[in-house]
Amino acid sequence: MAFILPASYAREAVTIVIAPLRSLSEDVVRRYMKFKLTVVLYGNDANYDAASILVVIPESIRSNGFVAFMNRIQASSRLDRIIVDECYMALAND
Repeated sequence: MAFILPASYAREAVTIVIAPLRSLSEDVVRRYMKFKLTVVLYGNDANYDAASILVVIPESIRSNGFVAFMNRIQASSRLDRIIVDECYMALAND
């Protein structure tokens, strides 16, 4: 949650949050929406370009759509940071 403050000030930039499980990603979206940030869960057919925080699960990272989105925001200098939430779970499950 340490990235919420910088993300709230960089409204034009996008923070990517990688959550290891679908249920955790949905919880992340609910928690961060309380801060009045534009939080979008990748894969919900939402307007990803309007998101200040985009939450994604590892399985979606390799999809063509996500790669295209990342290339687009990186090319427009809107990619601010990439966060791995609950990273200990990803390391422990390997």
